[in-house]
Amino acid sequence: MSILRSYTLVPAFDAVRSRSALAGSADLVVLDLECTVDDALKPRARIMLRTGLSAVWADDERCAVRVNAWGSEAGQVDRMALSGLYLPAVVVPKVETPGDVATARADLTDSDLGASALHVIIETLIGLENVSAIVESDVDSVVVGAFDLEKNIGAEPGLFIPGIMDVRYRIATAALAAG
Repeated sequence: MSILRSYTLVPAFDAVRSRSALAGSADLVVLDLECTVDDALKPRARIMLRTGLSAVWADDERCAVRVNAWGSEAGQVDRMALSGLYLPAVVVPKVETPGDVATARADLTDSDLGASALHVIIETLIGLENVSAIVESDVDSVVVGAFDLEKNIGAEPGLFIPGIMDVRYRIATAALAAG
């Protein structure tokens, strides 16, 4: 598992921002198909990843694509749209169990996405409860999805900030314990 000191999240349909982010120094550049992309723009974002952007990030191991939740319809469309591309890494949101990780890893292995790294986002109370088991599974990094976690526990966005530090500490401690 790696320690990400910095990452940049860019909507996958924005070629200018994507290229700029890839020219920067972030440990991970995440080209997003999920929450920064309105549903109406998701088809365009998928096309951008297949065409213009794939040549830019194909050889950059710092690049990842965040797909929609693995078991969702949008997640399935993402995987079909990206089929046949070499993805240096995939970021999977809303991971709740080691089984979610195993399913994503098996699907990546059995498909022609070819991603070598798998980063997961903890965004629900169930995921947080299972974080120790999740970090012990086959993941390259774990990130807290603060905004969605706040929504999931019923907190007003931004008011749970001190609690998010505790969540980050819990995830970091679990990752260190897992080696």
